[in-house]
Amino acid sequence: MVTYGAFCYIVTEGGPGVQVVSLANPEAPFLAATAATGSVAHAHTIACDQGTGRLYANGTPSGMRVLDAAANPANPPLIATYTAQYVHDSFVQNGRAHLAEINIGRYRIVSVASLPSFPEISVTVTPGTFTHNTWANENDTLCATTDESAGGDVTLFDITNPAAPLKLARISPFGATAHNVYLRNGIAYVSSYTAGFAYWDIANPAAPVYLGRYDTSPRAGSALSGNWSVYPFAASGLVYASDINYGLFILRPDGTVANIQHAPLADTEDEHGPYTVAADLAATNGANPLVSAQVVWGLEDGADQIAAMSPAGGNTWSADLAGQESPAILRYRIEATCADGAIQRLPRSGWQRFHVGRPAQIYATDFEGASDAGWIHGSTAVGDDWMRGDPVGNSDDPADAASGTNCWGNDLGLGGLNGKVLAASSSWLESPAVDCSTASGTRLGFARWLAVRQNVTDQARVLVNGTVVWENPAPASIDDVWQALDLDISAIADGEPAVRVRFEIDAGGGITPGGWNVDDVEIYALRPSGTDSVTLSGPATGLPGQSVQFTIGGAPPSGSWWLIASGSVAFTARFGAIFDLADPASLVAAGATDAAGSALAVVLIPPGSAGRTLHLEAAARAGAGPFVESNFVTLAVQ
Repeated sequence: MVTYGAFCYIVTEGGPGVQVVSLANPEAPFLAATAATGSVAHAHTIACDQGTGRLYANGTPSGMRVLDAAANPANPPLIATYTAQYVHDSFVQNGRAHLAEINIGRYRIVSVASLPSFPEISVTVTPGTFTHNTWANENDTLCATTDESAGGDVTLFDITNPAAPLKLARISPFGATAHNVYLRNGIAYVSSYTAGFAYWDIANPAAPVYLGRYDTSPRAGSALSGNWSVYPFAASGLVYASDINYGLFILRPDGTVANIQHAPLADTEDEHGPYTVAADLAATNGANPLVSAQVVWGLEDGADQIAAMSPAGGNTWSADLAGQESPAILRYRIEATCADGAIQRLPRSGWQRFHVGRPAQIYATDFEGASDAGWIHGSTAVGDDWMRGDPVGNSDDPADAASGTNCWGNDLGLGGLNGKVLAASSSWLESPAVDCSTASGTRLGFARWLAVRQNVTDQARVLVNGTVVWENPAPASIDDVWQALDLDISAIADGEPAVRVRFEIDAGGGITPGGWNVDDVEIYALRPSGTDSVTLSGPATGLPGQSVQFTIGGAPPSGSWWLIASGSVAFTARFGAIFDLADPASLVAAGATDAAGSALAVVLIPPGSAGRTLHLEAAARAGAGPFVESNFVTLAVQ
């Protein structure tokens, strides 16, 4: 049965027609009519396209029958019939019908935008070759299918390009047979016969996370008994599960199986470690206690490692991460596992991060100012839909900025807009020029909420001075929380006086998701621990043959200093310290510091060096003590 407006439409395999039940008074529904008795001899299921009011009666002996409830809700007329294959079940929205052709094991997408014709968009064989039902998510980027065969699975397909569905993952329902799957708000709800009802978090559809299960039946195996279907669309959040043998179950999914309280690790200069991750963990259901916990961690661009967490008294669990040579970025997440195998993660997706070393901020913005502060945007095709403001939450967009009120994004939904990136458009957002001329180890951090289809359809990129430093992977990327990205841009930005960050998107045609949302952009330098205790300052430009003066401060009192020069920057170990200048480097001046640790260094710019760029750095020590070094200064020879 399905509802549309004030009516419920019911089909049965036991008799003809579509029963039309009036819900005008939901306390006293009544059978208003039995429609289409001449065209629907009997039917297995009925679907409703809520956008058009059309009803799709599936599994009839004469094809999939389409009735128009919008034209006459009390007695919907027949307007089209699909007979190319037997359709067991269907899901219809936004001009497309997702057909489960069980007898040939096919998931077929057809257009229903120009009925009575049904142009084919694609056809895909499902893994169990017995395609029972289909269900697409709210924005037509994902479709789930079930195969009603022994050991049949749920399969998730990326359908952002409906002409070429891409299989992302399979969900196996505990050795039973999958019957129906429904998608709502990033969750897959599955009825699995003797395995009962179960649900999965599909925020990352390529790696579904099992959340929990309620077995409605004491029976086992893949026999066709037990949980027949579920209804997860009630505003209350309750799930209604029907069991063939044991009746109706009304369930409240926990959502959260464990509470995790954790103070994220702060940046540190400690290279020895360990870095202790501590968290208070508590199961939300005493009958399903915690049995283990772990920290999944690694270097920013390294492989995952596992550190088992141990009880440390009360509800506190902890694990130690190994020390790391600076500069380094470590990422981690906490996973708590309950007795039934359900896992709770913090963060739910993405990672916590901290630095080992000394991060030095060069530029930062949270877009909260009264003006755009030098950020510009435009388009190379169709139109420019970038806007700064408070996002509305339409079409996969966030309902709030990552911090504060404002972010930048493609169509934030302001002024009643739908929130979708413009179809077939190419547009960009670009930062003002940022001076990184005295920086080394430069990195770009920002908060991302991205909704794009698979890479062959939509391309989202981040560029620094015209070089791509990140682009969306092959599958669809549909964020449901703000994600923190941290990118190494040192090869492009170190020593550069004008660094520009650019966010681009090339959107495909047809139905589009929300596109880019960007907040909290930061450019910073991550330096090794314990460096730059000496300061160096001086002119940024000079002429060939000219003598220029640099000031040294913060050096060891009454010690020695040296000034070196190089044509490029890169962390380089010298004399037990980490310098900013790359080899080859030349000594250009030397002397002694005064009692305050200060000095003046005079450098003769070589004749004939016009057009060159030199980077200078000071080193100092007292007696036989350790070497210390300074920031570097860039000198452009005019």
